[in-house]
Parts: sequence; structure tokens; C-alpha cells
Amino acid sequence: MSNTERELLWRERVARWRKSGLNRRIASYDSVGKFGAWDYDGDGNVLSETDANGNSTTHDYNELGQRTTTRQPEGRTLTFDADLMGNRTGLTDGRGNKTSYEYDRLNVSVQPFHL
Repeated sequence: MSNTERELLWRERVARWRKSGLNRRIASYDSVGKFGAWDYDGDGNVLSETDANGNSTTHDYNELGQRTTTRQPEGRTLTFDADLMGNRTGLTDGRGNKTSYEYDRLNVSVQPFHL
């Protein structure tokens, strides 16, 4: 079988993780039987994740595999911007708050700016 399961004990709570043959987490089960799931695209990007309470978060990516949006269960959408080098240059949260990121000439991140 290509899937492996791993048992974890954390604060007296047992969780089982199921991974795909590519070692990607695809499911989780807690000690009371609640189930979480992850779905991936062909490039290994997480398309959706569903927590043990059934709340789903979905993600979109551009042609370079950079995340462009995340839709959260409560209806908020995060928007991500990137430069041509693939560096994240901006983040707008579900409330419209913006964070700008800058990089030096060596593409090293410098302090983010909250707008």
C-alpha cells in the first residue's frame, strides 16, 4: 500500500495522519473520530484543506505556482502579490488591511510595512 499512517500522542490525544505515496498529508483523524482532509494540485500546491469541524479553506495559484488567493471558512479572502522574482510583495487580508514587503538587491526580505 502506498499510503502510510503515523500515530502521534499529544497531550493525551491520539491523532492519526494519513499520507499519500508522495508523502503529502491527505487526512487526519483525532481520538474522537473527527476527520480533516487536504487536496493538492499536480505541482504539490494545497488546493483545499478541511478541518475536523468541516470548515474548508481553498487556495488559488498562478502559473508560476505562487499563491494568489486564500478563501477562509468565515468568508474572508486573502490576496497575495508577488514580483517577477517570486518574492511576496503584498498581502491584503479579509478586512482590507494591507501589508507590503520589500527586498534588497540580493532578494533578502527587509521589514514588512503595514499600510
